[in-house]
Amino acid sequence: MSIDSDMEIIKSAIMYGDIGDAEKVIQRSIRNLGIILKRRGRPELQDYLEFLKALDSLLRSQVTLEQFKSISGGIHGLENLLERHTGEHGYLPSLFYLLQLSIDRYNVRYPEFDMKRCDDL
Repeated sequence: MSIDSDMEIIKSAIMYGDIGDAEKVIQRSIRNLGIILKRRGRPELQDYLEFLKALDSLLRSQVTLEQFKSISGGIHGLENLLERHTGEHGYLPSLFYLLQLSIDRYNVRYPEFDMKRCDDL
């Protein structure tokens, strides 16, 4: 499990409208984190697991982007964890912006979108 590679795959899949691929990576990471956390409890991995579950809920239209922002903001130490593993300063705000753009561009009702709206056809 690598937080930086998982997040880059998720971000690139969302950017290009491949929500199914993003969900696969998220589900695999959630499953792997569950196994790791059973053997050794690491608080930072628990925070990352909560974040992935919230992101999965967003992609499945169970929460709105605003609710996702408040959930992510409530996870103590999440931004530092993501910045440390990805090397990007301000990672969460850039992820929120990317999610908003993809929702607007693809008329996303995750996990479906209409390519005709963004003139990709």
